[in-house]
Amino acid sequence: MKARGFTLLELLVAVSVMTVAVGIVYATFASVIDTMAMTRENADRMLQQMALHRNLTDSLCAIYADAAGVREEFQLVGTDGSGQYGPADSLRFCTSLPMPGAYALPGVMKVVEYKVVSPSDIDAAATGYSGSDPSRPGMALQITESPLAYEDGVQGSVSGSDQLPMVKRAIPIASFDVQYYDGTTQEWTKEWDSLSEQRLPWAVWVRVNFPRSEEERAADNAAGVDRDDAADVDVMMTVATGAGLQGPFLDLNHLRVDSDSGDMSNDVKSTKSSKKKK
Repeated sequence: MKARGFTLLELLVAVSVMTVAVGIVYATFASVIDTMAMTRENADRMLQQMALHRNLTDSLCAIYADAAGVREEFQLVGTDGSGQYGPADSLRFCTSLPMPGAYALPGVMKVVEYKVVSPSDIDAAATGYSGSDPSRPGMALQITESPLAYEDGVQGSVSGSDQLPMVKRAIPIASFDVQYYDGTTQEWTKEWDSLSEQRLPWAVWVRVNFPRSEEERAADNAAGVDRDDAADVDVMMTVATGAGLQGPFLDLNHLRVDSDSGDMSNDVKSTKSSKKKK
């Protein structure tokens, strides 16, 4: 009996079926890999959002200022700025919170600064900056926490506090927008200087957006999402030490009393005018 082999047509059909099966398996596997990568990216972004939200909330709720509002160490200063991808404001203030971790010493307050910088200016090793995704271009928000350094001649600083290292962190962002509620005008302003105002704002409002790809921006536009209104991180905190004030701080320590006339109001005006001239 003559043995039969596979015909060319049968081989072609078998190869075609195998190719289709391998293609289906590969497409399914690739889809799973892409889904896992997207889920990991979303999880990383959510962790960054939660960490930044917690950092802003903890720091803003503990803003501290001296009773007269004239000490530079306790100055709250917020400046308005713009970047390539949106607002790039900066904010600096003192909090009653201690330095984090092993650097925390009793009685040592800290100064917190938020500043938008170019990713090329970030020391990745020192700040833990993971770098920006080329498909999601943006800036970097550098968060610096340092022990409060008293001016020369002021007593009461904790021994060794001037030798504590500062803590720096950085995360990729697209925009950092800060506004301040002025109780006198009943309006939100884009800048604040507690030395000029001699008081703190009633509230601070921070909105942060993270970098997005062209596809994500297109999806936002198609859905009618305005990132100015729907920020990734949106924190509005009442400043306890400034809420309700419509004039300069009450000078409980008598730092602004005119020694000759004893007229506090006149000395307040002169102090404010001298600050503005500077």
